[in-house]
Amino acid sequence: MLSAGTRFDLLLTLEDNEDNEDNEDNEIVRTALRQIVSDTTVYSLITNLLGADAELYELSALISDPGSKRQTIHPDTPHNDNDDSPPSLLTFFVALQDVTQEMGPTVFLPATNNKLSHDSLNDKAFRDEFLSKSAVVQALLDAGDCSIFDSRTLHCGTGNESETRRTLFYVSFRNVHEKKPSFGTQNYGSLHKTLRENPVSLEDLLQHTIT
Repeated sequence: MLSAGTRFDLLLTLEDNEDNEDNEDNEIVRTALRQIVSDTTVYSLITNLLGADAELYELSALISDPGSKRQTIHPDTPHNDNDDSPPSLLTFFVALQDVTQEMGPTVFLPATNNKLSHDSLNDKAFRDEFLSKSAVVQALLDAGDCSIFDSRTLHCGTGNESETRRTLFYVSFRNVHEKKPSFGTQNYGSLHKTLRENPVSLEDLLQHTIT
């Protein structure tokens, strides 16, 4: 759901490489990621919903440049037929600068991580009425604030009408005992190939085994 050129993911890595000039940047990423997961509230949320063996699924900088257009309302992952099913994926958006109205904050439709909401969105005859009646929350974040959401929650990035790039540190974790989130296509999420080839667990991050 990204727009070419003005809205894009910058995939991040964790492990240092002798030939990599970005090792200092990798250390910044590792530190930021560990600060998130070592927070007691965040750690409890991840382990209670996804399990103590949760795995890093996405790691990137989500960038919205001036002029980027509003996205359509969407979930990042589909909902299955069981409304009582826990999330298979939790997503974290950390603001790397204050996010103002003009910069195109993310808009969330609370309590839409359910099959009825997804079916309503996909029903062309009912979609407009459903959206007009849905509650809306704008993520007007201060630098360092974090939005945490079930990846099935309906949301969208709004248009960046400012002259400032909006950047979010974008992280998600998945339940390894559930099928990888997908819309039926090969889906790795926003994750660098080195991390796809060498999966990183929540415990790996907390035990500082990644260098």
